[in-house]
Amino acid sequence: MRVIKVFNAKRAAVIAFCAVLSVLACLRSGILVGSETDVSGTFSQASEYEVRSRLLIEAVNQVGVCEPERAVNVWANGLMQRNAAMQYSVMTRALKAQYVKDLEISAPNWVTGVSSPWINGYEVLKAQKQNDNSYLFELRISTASSAGPAGDYNAKLAVTREDGFWRIARLSTDEGLLPYTGFRDTKAGTSALLAD
Repeated sequence: MRVIKVFNAKRAAVIAFCAVLSVLACLRSGILVGSETDVSGTFSQASEYEVRSRLLIEAVNQVGVCEPERAVNVWANGLMQRNAAMQYSVMTRALKAQYVKDLEISAPNWVTGVSSPWINGYEVLKAQKQNDNSYLFELRISTASSAGPAGDYNAKLAVTREDGFWRIARLSTDEGLLPYTGFRDTKAGTSALLAD
């Protein structure tokens, strides 16, 4: 069983990598569908980036993680790397829609967090299986600055199965963690599972 999960995770990673390479190859060679080209047959700088972003987001929506713990790990690593795209990649469709709206205001370039203090680690305090299709995770997220530890924040993540992958459906965080997540509210998604 473990071998199959590892194989599926590797297969998903290879598929995602191939999709990204295909998109980049199409962009490089100018092969795209639709009316995105200008009269001279080249892309304007703005539409080139818009098309690239749209295609990459479509590709990310087709891949995911095969274990609930991996969804938590990818999200937390996205916090540490200040990368909203990593956080986005492991969210349900509904949460992604909310996240994109929040990012338009809080982090339009999809770089989350601040330079100091930064997220320097996280610990999964609790992993609780709700049923065969959902888990609840509690995390402690640590920050640091050049002067040393700068404080800890708590987060709760509800992870559910969607389209054959494990994705974060809801999250609840301490208010101090908001700049690091890109969300504008401490409760994102339907918070019924995360009631205090």
